[in-house]
Amino acid sequence: LISHTLVVVVLFVVVVVVVVFRCVWFGVCDHTAYDNPKAMLFLKSREGRTFYANWVAFFLLGTINNLSYVIVNSSAKVLATSLNAANLFPLVTFANVALGLFAKGGSAVMTATNYPRYWERFYLNGLLMIIGLLGVAFAPQFWIALMAILVVGCSSSFGESVTLGYLRYYPKEFVSAWSSGTGFAGILGAALYIMFTCVAVNEVSGGSVTAELKAINQIAYFCTLPAVLVYWFAYFVLLKSPAKEFTFEEHEPLLNGVQQDSAPGRREGCIKPRSYCMSQMHRILRCTKLVLWLTFNVCVCVRACVRVRACVCACVCACV
Repeated sequence: LISHTLVVVVLFVVVVVVVVFRCVWFGVCDHTAYDNPKAMLFLKSREGRTFYANWVAFFLLGTINNLSYVIVNSSAKVLATSLNAANLFPLVTFANVALGLFAKGGSAVMTATNYPRYWERFYLNGLLMIIGLLGVAFAPQFWIALMAILVVGCSSSFGESVTLGYLRYYPKEFVSAWSSGTGFAGILGAALYIMFTCVAVNEVSGGSVTAELKAINQIAYFCTLPAVLVYWFAYFVLLKSPAKEFTFEEHEPLLNGVQQDSAPGRREGCIKPRSYCMSQMHRILRCTKLVLWLTFNVCVCVRACVRVRACVCACVCACV
């Protein structure tokens, strides 16, 4: 048990260090063009502070959006056992993604019609998180818990689509902020579930094993609810509105997937932001490196999540 806990703590610290380094270093490089001698002046300016406030806001939106999803998945075995359905715990993971396609489709329709407004969608997504977590916490039977988990998974998918749609009004650098937050939620959610269960074990005693497990999960879900306030704070307070909304008319038309440029002296077929044209082999190598790096990150995250969930089960079973 002690070795498992140490592994979780080490992985959590490493992820936090990597995320902080990514926020501080690559965020500066991406937005200020690190070869620009006025980069530090930008960081101290009002525009620089606004940029990093928005960066942190999108990071929090990505993290909190997936937090309840991860915590429910982490508690799948304990939740099913507490409701006398230990053999059906894979249905928890299935219910968490079952309505994803419909939720994203509904968000796409909202984006196309521009109704309801974005602040209403973010507010609605926070309510879905609360309803889902409370439903899972108070579910008297396993099938009712599955219905509530459908709401939790729907909230995660709907919030993802809404945030990505809203990102079109902001510079491209904020996409990395949001995606970093969603990835960080995988480790943070599992680590928080361990902390919440450790606190709950000290508060729960007596009764049957299933009753104790149910009480432990209820405390863990209740402790997750304040994250919704952080979600609303990130959008309504921390996130600053863009200077102007995105309009397609402001951008030059695309021809054969390549942005055209009529400026003299530029080779035909070059993408406008680039000062050179990459060869086909260069693009293939660049994409291959990116895919391999992202694959490595996904494998590490999945392995860490599996290990954390195993540690959660071991901790809960040992304490109960």
